[in-house]
Amino acid sequence: MPTIKQILTSKTLYLHFSLRLIFSIFLCGLLLVFLIPLFYFLMFGSGEAGFKISQKPISVFVENWFPLFFLLSILTIGLVKNIRQNQLSKAKSYLMVAFALLILYPFRINLADLFINIFQ
Repeated sequence: MPTIKQILTSKTLYLHFSLRLIFSIFLCGLLLVFLIPLFYFLMFGSGEAGFKISQKPISVFVENWFPLFFLLSILTIGLVKNIRQNQLSKAKSYLMVAFALLILYPFRINLADLFINIFQ
């Protein structure tokens, strides 16, 4: 089993890293903007009862943090799969994308506002 040092010192595949990063950011945005609100609307409706349910702490937690946990679980599966296949450079890409998401995710609202203001 390779160690963390072997993974970190392996060659970086920049195309693999950039494709995984773009896909992860796109999927995170899709979950935040479209899929989670659609799920809540279909499950609870748009009335007063749906509004009360969406204000509960578990709903706020799911709306804000589910995309991060979902993406980190997908990246962890990819990391473990590539470690088992001894493809350390691809595993390094998954690890780097996971760290990038952990750093960027708390600033998701500010980054979205920045891109909206740039393209207006």
